[in-house]
Amino acid sequence: MQAQVGSGVNVTADLESSFSIDDNKNLNRVSPGTTTNFETRLTFGIESETPRARVQLRTGGVLRFENAPDDDVSEFDDPFVIFSYGLDRPDSRLNASLRYRTNRITDTFLTDLDADFLEDDLVTDTGVVDSTSARLNYRFGIDSPIGGSFTIQRSERDYTGTTNPDLFDRTSDSARVEGIFRINPVATARIIGTWGEYTADDIELTTRDSSSVGAGLSYEFSPAMRFDGEIRSNEIETVETIGFARITRNNTATSGFGRLTRDLPNGTISGSIATEVNSLTSRTTVRADRTMETPGALFNIGVGVSESDTGDTSVIGSLDYVRELSTGILTAGLDQSAVANLEDEEVLRTQFSIAYLHELTPSSGLDVGFELARTDDIGLGDANEQTRTEFTLNYRRELTEDWDWTIGYRGRQSRQPGVDTATSNAILTTISRSFSLRP
Repeated sequence: MQAQVGSGVNVTADLESSFSIDDNKNLNRVSPGTTTNFETRLTFGIESETPRARVQLRTGGVLRFENAPDDDVSEFDDPFVIFSYGLDRPDSRLNASLRYRTNRITDTFLTDLDADFLEDDLVTDTGVVDSTSARLNYRFGIDSPIGGSFTIQRSERDYTGTTNPDLFDRTSDSARVEGIFRINPVATARIIGTWGEYTADDIELTTRDSSSVGAGLSYEFSPAMRFDGEIRSNEIETVETIGFARITRNNTATSGFGRLTRDLPNGTISGSIATEVNSLTSRTTVRADRTMETPGALFNIGVGVSESDTGDTSVIGSLDYVRELSTGILTAGLDQSAVANLEDEEVLRTQFSIAYLHELTPSSGLDVGFELARTDDIGLGDANEQTRTEFTLNYRRELTEDWDWTIGYRGRQSRQPGVDTATSNAILTTISRSFSLRP
């Protein structure tokens, strides 16, 4: 339900109850049996907005009753809190956010609040993970010849009740400071300083300190063409336990990027080159991107090549596609990137999704979707390779103006080299209501 507390203040509550039958809920290699689950999810939100300030708070959780082959569960689970605050002044802007969530390892597939695709999200195990992140950004001198900004952020993942050694507690802290100098209406220079610290309770008890200094330039050649570039000198120190000794590894290297963008009548086209470094290697990526808007469709595509100084070369790219059809909406997305993960292992991360929302009648529809997430080792062979897929088919119907009902099927798979594929099949039905009353 929603009530108007005062000028610009909005309070909401969403209720969703679901029942499911799953033949392998935890995606074990050999299913222990069928799990039946009934849960009610409640989400509460409050939002306040004035011409200068914005405050948003969302919180909620799940009341779960579960009958599993090895245990019966009755508990309040998956609590989360999302808070954000923004303040606009005539020549400055402040943004702050805080996110917290606890959820089961079996439910983390591409659901982490930070929306970062990490290898952890594909691991199947028991236990729970607590994810916390906080970010503060302040910009000043927005309309002045000289300005600047600073950003600080922190993220944590804490695991409880897990057995897989690839799931370990870790903390990341970082800060970035910029000085901005508007030379003239078409040129802006900046100086940059960054700092980062990473600690992990992995097998090596890894700690990593990093810092960089650099400069950047933004330049408009014309109203339709612009350039943005940056170059930085990086220092990275990594300490790990190898055998019975603590080993320190240092790397000093240069990173940077350059990007040229041109506006077109129906979108933009751009080309870029970027070099990134970690404690072991550096990687250079060259790519081209095109964004395009046509009647009834949005289309963004990028393609490129990424090469490591170890000799690996990988094709990378991205795709975002949305098309409105006479009977529904078709969406597709792809993101493939070559990166160094938190353990400095070089991996190729791939995400793909496609969905079609078909309108049967003004009050009912049929939705079908497929998602894939995959990691491949492209380094020294130390990184885990794994694939998760999910297929959904749902029938939805508006029961009343306020109540919605869905029933459908969900199929999941988890695959790793040399290990039997884990498969799950589930039937689900959900009834939900969003209480939204704005006087």
